Amino acid sequence: MRVMKASPGLPGPLQEFLELYRAGLYFEAHEALEPVWLRTRSPFYQGLIITAAAFCKRDRGNAVGAVLHLRRALRRLEGVPDVHLGVDVDGLRRGLRRRLEGLAAAGVDPEAPGVRRGDGTWDPQALRKVMPDLPIPLALTIPPR
Repeated sequence: MRVMKASPGLPGPLQEFLELYRAGLYFEAHEALEPVWLRTRSPFYQGLIITAAAFCKRDRGNAVGAVLHLRRALRRLEGVPDVHLGVDVDGLRRGLRRRLEGLAAAGVDPEAPGVRRGDGTWDPQALRKVMPDLPIPLALTIPPR
């Protein structure tokens, strides 16, 4: 799955989100898209925001928080068309599932007995190995506005 250069056919806030996200500025990406989501309540935008938040959790070493956010993002994106506003949502969902599988294989289980919110702190570099960056793929053709 590869990220293609953002296209002028993308809505401005979505393009800004993708540029920030690709730069690894996950919190800033989240903030760029939040006003649009607050206006539209779109599951697509919310799924992207929660995906960025999952990587904020990862970068802080919060493995359990990352898993919970990846799951939430996946749930929000389940009903979104496979390609939406030029984003390959199906590819993104597959990527989210792979990250969840990698975290599960590493033993990160938010449902384990005794795990409380905020538990699961890992060395952020170690967590990056089991949860590598997830590109948000653009579709090959950007639909006209």
